Amino acid sequence: TLGQLLAVEAVGDTGVPVAGVPVRFTVASGEAALNTSTVTTDALGKAAVSVTLGAAAGPVRINAIGDGLAAVTFTITSEAAVSGGLAPKLNAVVGAGLSVPSVTAISGNAIVTLFGENFAPAGTIRRAGGGDLVDGRLPLKFAGICVEFGGIRGPVFQVLATQISAIVPAGVTGSVSVQVILACDEATPARTNSLQARVQAATPEFLYWALNANGRNPVVAVNAITGAFIAAPGLIAGVEFLAAKPGDYLVVFGIGFGETDPPLATGEPVTAAAPVTDPVSGRLGDVTLAPENVLYVGATGGSASLYQVNLRVPESTPDGNWPIVLKIGEFETPPGGFLTVRR
Repeated sequence: TLGQLLAVEAVGDTGVPVAGVPVRFTVASGEAALNTSTVTTDALGKAAVSVTLGAAAGPVRINAIGDGLAAVTFTITSEAAVSGGLAPKLNAVVGAGLSVPSVTAISGNAIVTLFGENFAPAGTIRRAGGGDLVDGRLPLKFAGICVEFGGIRGPVFQVLATQISAIVPAGVTGSVSVQVILACDEATPARTNSLQARVQAATPEFLYWALNANGRNPVVAVNAITGAFIAAPGLIAGVEFLAAKPGDYLVVFGIGFGETDPPLATGEPVTAAAPVTDPVSGRLGDVTLAPENVLYVGATGGSASLYQVNLRVPESTPDGNWPIVLKIGEFETPPGGFLTVRR
């Protein structure tokens, strides 16, 4: 990043400096951050802001507008295509559930986490919001960064200095190269090394309330009737959890469940039910869930690439932290996810 000071001067018709005039500074284009948005002119008629350029190379335009004053536009050309002059590096591509062991294969519409170095300046935390959607979908370029899977770009919705969250585009097959591009679509982009990833029809993985080094993690589940968070009480300070009870109807969330009917549009929030197309089965503890206890396996409404399992806890389930496994086609969720049941 580069620190620059931009200043404007307000003068009257006679050339005398004018104090007390609010001047609004905004980033009109390019990637940059301002230390403040509004500055009042001082006794010399001057107002200044500090500008920190982002990782993207290319022109950055900053407007300064004051009441009754002509607008001023500054143009700064950033030549730094990488963070702090250090080359970006891609170290791993894994399922975003961060299971242990990691899910290293990918599938269409799966959410993945890319770990590496120098993706953005230290301390960066950028998450896509509603204003970042493009034609109703998560952007293919976010915070100046693109991610390619076999040359096809996937939506990017979170960027940190050493971590990126992205969605694998539908339609990728075989074994594909994965690469991160900084200053994407700019004059001097910076590309990481490529990593190969095996593509499967599905890479099912649960999401977890908490992550433990041994991989024994409580799955993210809610009571389908009351909306209560389901896990062992006291799991996270300040969050109210209830254990599941036999007979409860639950929604358990995951990623990478594969193709659905109707098909998902990559990066677009789902607006209707879309069950997976491959055969599904599940286990809770050592018991295979009867078909009548697995009510729905498919996309989650209102979200992009989030999936869910609607299930009923069998009446015979005893107290305990019971392993939960979902199988879609020939692929199973990683071991370690569990559901807490208390009568």
